[in-house]
Amino acid sequence: MLEFNSKKEDMNCPLCRNDNLVLLYEVKDIPVFQNKVYATVESAKNAQTERVSLMLCGVCGFIYNAHFNPSVMDYDKQYQNEQSHSYYFQEHIDSIFSLLKSKGFGGKKVIEIGCGKGYFLEKLQENGFNVTGFDPAYEGGQCEYY
Repeated sequence: MLEFNSKKEDMNCPLCRNDNLVLLYEVKDIPVFQNKVYATVESAKNAQTERVSLMLCGVCGFIYNAHFNPSVMDYDKQYQNEQSHSYYFQEHIDSIFSLLKSKGFGGKKVIEIGCGKGYFLEKLQENGFNVTGFDPAYEGGQCEYY
């Protein structure tokens, strides 16, 4: 049985403010980052953890982590989520690119949320797309930091 413990003010949907919420999934003490590289086994074992409580709003359908804590999100030099070296990732990006192109998005504004290191964002830009990306981990020059 899932158990959810939170303050009453946290018990409203952040989008529609309704309190018709259902706990979908909960885990305690999960590492904050899955993509950090640690210098030692010991530092990896001592990585910061937080609680995740995925809530579903019964009114608008939004799913969110009721325990999300933005103050622990430190995208430092140990954070590494580069995937573009993978053949399968490149194949996936190529299929999404082809889909956007075939649907006529070339002349429209495209927003990539979670652009990572910017591989897809830069591919779109190189092919004439009007694209803006959002990701605090981005290391290039065309992505916003939010």
